[in-house]
Amino acid sequence: SYIVKGVPKSRVGAKLVDDYLENITPEEEYSKLEPGFMAFQGYRNRGLGRPTKKERRTLDEFRDSAID
Repeated sequence: SYIVKGVPKSRVGAKLVDDYLENITPEEEYSKLEPGFMAFQGYRNRGLGRPTKKERRTLDEFRDSAID
Protein backbone atom coordinates (compact mmCIF):
# COMPACT_ATOMS: atom_id res chain seq x y z
CA SER A 1 0.00 0.00 0.00
CA TYR A 2 1.14 3.50 -0.72
CA ILE A 3 0.39 7.00 0.50
CA VAL A 4 0.49 9.75 -2.11
CA LYS A 5 2.48 12.64 -0.64
CA GLY A 6 2.00 14.95 -3.57
CA VAL A 7 1.36 15.25 -7.28
CA PRO A 8 4.06 16.66 -9.55
CA LYS A 9 3.15 19.53 -11.86
CA SER A 10 4.69 17.72 -14.81
CA ARG A 11 6.21 14.36 -15.63
CA VAL A 12 9.18 13.33 -13.51
CA GLY A 13 11.89 10.76 -13.88
CA ALA A 14 11.69 7.39 -12.14
CA LYS A 15 14.28 8.44 -9.55
CA LEU A 16 12.01 11.25 -8.33
CA VAL A 17 8.86 9.13 -7.87
CA ASP A 18 9.91 8.26 -4.30
CA ASP A 19 9.56 11.95 -3.43
CA TYR A 20 5.82 11.70 -4.08
CA LEU A 21 5.01 8.23 -2.65
CA GLU A 22 5.42 6.48 0.69
CA ASN A 23 5.29 2.69 0.95
CA ILE A 24 3.23 1.66 4.00
CA THR A 25 3.01 -2.07 3.25
CA PRO A 26 3.37 -4.00 6.54
CA GLU A 27 6.16 -6.58 6.84
CA GLU A 28 3.55 -9.33 7.34
CA GLU A 29 2.42 -8.87 3.74
CA TYR A 30 5.94 -9.39 2.44
CA SER A 31 6.35 -12.54 4.54
CA LYS A 32 3.21 -14.03 2.93
CA LEU A 33 5.00 -14.24 -0.39
CA GLU A 34 6.82 -17.55 -0.70
CA PRO A 35 10.30 -17.37 -2.25
CA GLY A 36 9.59 -20.31 -4.57
CA PHE A 37 6.43 -18.73 -5.92
CA MET A 38 8.14 -15.39 -6.46
CA ALA A 39 11.02 -17.05 -8.34
CA PHE A 40 8.68 -18.79 -10.80
CA GLN A 41 8.03 -16.47 -13.70
CA GLY A 42 6.74 -18.94 -16.25
CA TYR A 43 10.03 -19.51 -18.08
CA ARG A 44 9.60 -20.41 -21.75
CA ASN A 45 12.31 -21.19 -24.26
CA ARG A 46 13.03 -18.40 -26.69
CA GLY A 47 11.03 -18.57 -29.90
CA LEU A 48 8.14 -20.70 -28.62
CA GLY A 49 5.69 -17.81 -28.62
CA ARG A 50 2.54 -17.67 -26.53
CA PRO A 51 1.37 -20.72 -24.60
CA THR A 52 -1.49 -22.78 -26.01
CA LYS A 53 -4.80 -22.95 -24.13
CA LYS A 54 -3.81 -26.31 -22.67
CA GLU A 55 -0.42 -25.00 -21.52
CA ARG A 56 -2.07 -21.89 -20.11
CA ARG A 57 -4.55 -23.95 -18.08
CA THR A 58 -1.69 -26.06 -16.73
CA LEU A 59 0.21 -22.92 -15.72
CA ASP A 60 -2.89 -21.44 -14.08
CA GLU A 61 -3.47 -24.65 -12.09
CA PHE A 62 0.16 -24.60 -10.96
CA ARG A 63 -0.05 -20.98 -9.85
CA ASP A 64 -3.34 -21.55 -8.03
CA SER A 65 -1.89 -24.53 -6.15
CA ALA A 66 1.18 -22.47 -5.17
CA ILE A 67 -1.04 -19.81 -3.60
CA ASP A 68 -2.93 -22.33 -1.43
